[in-house]
Amino acid sequence: MLQPLFIKATSLSDAWFQTLYQCVEAGRAFTINRGSFEGQKRLEFDFITIHITHPSSLPLLPKVNPALGFPDPVEEGYLDDYLPYLMTGEEKEGESYTYGQRICKCDSEYLPDDYKKLTKSWYRKKKSGKIEIF
Repeated sequence: MLQPLFIKATSLSDAWFQTLYQCVEAGRAFTINRGSFEGQKRLEFDFITIHITHPSSLPLLPKVNPALGFPDPVEEGYLDDYLPYLMTGEEKEGESYTYGQRICKCDSEYLPDDYKKLTKSWYRKKKSGKIEIF
């Protein structure tokens, strides 16, 4: 039976910690059978909805209390590397698809003007060999 889960969080960081906790407590185990992580085991939800009441609050990346003795889940420069990857259809070795491919497949005539400008700027910088985070 489908087990929907709803999380209400104040920030992206709060959402990450609540989601991690719920995944450990209520997640279902499965083995990945294809892609970059084939053979590894994961926990998953049947269905989850997360409402973040203040999504622009800083920090955007979750920070773990140093007293707990383990590192933050992502390094400080993670967003700088991930956002350009997300905004293009470029695959890395071992990947069968990326979310960026799904985003890039949409008909650009229906996209907001700000997004069109951002995408054109990214491709110009990529082709020139000077990739900058903006």
